[in-house]
Amino acid sequence: MPTLKQLDTAFNDLWLHTEQLPTLLEKWQELVSEHLAELGDNKKELDAFEERMNFWQKVLEENRTLIQAHQSTLKETIKTGEPSPKKDKQTKAYRKG
Repeated sequence: MPTLKQLDTAFNDLWLHTEQLPTLLEKWQELVSEHLAELGDNKKELDAFEERMNFWQKVLEENRTLIQAHQSTLKETIKTGEPSPKKDKQTKAYRKG
């Protein structure tokens, strides 16, 4: 049975290696399922697992909020464009020529 520490490590890997997100998420979900299947009715272990699940849920919600805010910023930047000194210099050189 995977330990809570192993589940935490697998969860952290999701954010450290986002390029592998689908694979790592599937692995994490398998580990969680395996942990739950072998957990049984041990109240102390169930409470510890529930506490970790609440933490993971909070992290997911925070990251979602951050990603959405970043996405909005990127969309706004694309709409307005960012001044580029190099681009301005090239434009001026082209207009002179």
